[in-house]
Amino acid sequence: SAFSRANIIYTGTPVRKEFYLIGKTSPPDKGEKQNILIISGSQRNHAINQAVIDALPYLLPQQNQFAFTHQSGSADYAYVKQNYDREGFRAEVLEYIDDMPKMYAKAHLVICQGGGSTMAELHASRRPAIIIPAIAAQKQQTYNALGIQELGIAKIIPEPELTGETLAEALQNIGNHPE
Repeated sequence: SAFSRANIIYTGTPVRKEFYLIGKTSPPDKGEKQNILIISGSQRNHAINQAVIDALPYLLPQQNQFAFTHQSGSADYAYVKQNYDREGFRAEVLEYIDDMPKMYAKAHLVICQGGGSTMAELHASRRPAIIIPAIAAQKQQTYNALGIQELGIAKIIPEPELTGETLAEALQNIGNHPE
């Protein structure tokens, strides 16, 4: 048969080679700020956008510690940008990111959902992450996220437990213990 074991090669999820190159280097020197990359680009990721905005008041004491690059998607773009500006946080808000490897390369931490391609990029790039499995695909995304968490580079916050406070607490813990 065409599908005999001898004819099958397991390849995994395709990942661009740039992500593997990132994984061979350390994140950039933090200096005074940690670069936080937030990947929340589709309509169903409103929960991440909302939680980040709700986390900002909790992060005010550490405001100068963080710089955000936030892919908000087009639906939430104005809302997200306006709230970063209102709270006085340094943030680059984008509807879409054309060069994702570049953003991973400068990130100290990624906040994202647990989709398979994103988990493959995190695995290859070795960037620490806060992963928020989507409620609609929670079982699948949770299993994806567990694989990254087992590498010791991720914290999982299930979407039903996601609030501004829980996200701020996770960021503060990472900020206080950056290793």
